Amino acid sequence: MTAIRRDGNEPPINAWIRRHPDLHSVRDGICITDSDLWVQRYGIRRWHTGMDRSAMYLMLVEIKTHGRDMDNAQRDILHMVNQLIRTNPWKEQRDGGRFLPGHDQNVRIMFSVVAGRKTPVYCYGTHKLRMSGSTPDDSDWISWDDRTISPTELVKLLRYDLHPDSLRPMEHRSHKRRVTPPPTLFELDEGAA
Repeated sequence: MTAIRRDGNEPPINAWIRRHPDLHSVRDGICITDSDLWVQRYGIRRWHTGMDRSAMYLMLVEIKTHGRDMDNAQRDILHMVNQLIRTNPWKEQRDGGRFLPGHDQNVRIMFSVVAGRKTPVYCYGTHKLRMSGSTPDDSDWISWDDRTISPTELVKLLRYDLHPDSLRPMEHRSHKRRVTPPPTLFELDEGAA
């Protein structure tokens, strides 16, 4: 059975699952969990070209409020989901910042319905957000993957301004190839010559 929510408010489907006699977690060996936040960055604003949609970022964030933590069943399923979806290599696939030979693929090319084309997607796996209250504004502490962070850092993580694994600033490089060569500094105007 799934646990009753702390605030007593639960979606009707969750209450139905929790009460259904044929969906008993221990007896039937079933773990049913929800996804709290899927965070996608579908573009980077560029001053000279507008929105650069040449690559997308994706991650799943499990949120635990009021100081709670994941139980073993949820931790296990989210660990498996992390292994399935993660494309951005963890530090054990790097040596001195460089990929080790035979490292896993760090991007997947996927079709985006909104973009109408195939796009590289970098997936940063699953992450755990815990806080002492119900929101960052009413919490005495906030943690990201068991590291203490501030509300400002949380915003930067959700914007992918900080790397979800290292908490370091992310570099958003353009992934588009130039079709035309870049203009030279002293291009001559054909009509002026």
